Amino acid sequence: MHHLLAIYPLGATPEQIKAAYDRNIGYQKEIAAFNPPVNGVAKEPTFDERLGRPEFYTFWLEFFRNEISRHGVNETVNKFIFSGDALAESLFARLHGGKQI
Repeated sequence: MHHLLAIYPLGATPEQIKAAYDRNIGYQKEIAAFNPPVNGVAKEPTFDERLGRPEFYTFWLEFFRNEISRHGVNETVNKFIFSGDALAESLFARLHGGKQI
């Protein structure tokens, strides 16, 4: 769906947006219901074990929603993308390289 958000500000017409949606609908997936782990989501996970694994998509979605709620967007992005540590470097590369988190 992010391609729709990319073409909209570039001036795509409603018809072009609908055509792009229809062209890519075949690989879009429903988001699975979130089943939090027993120990909850607030605890920072072991990233290496859960990065790049589709079954953890809803976990990451909830984890980062919680981080943003508690610390705000700027602090969360700075910590997880721009802090310069090994985790941030990995997430930054994944963000720009198209790898799943």
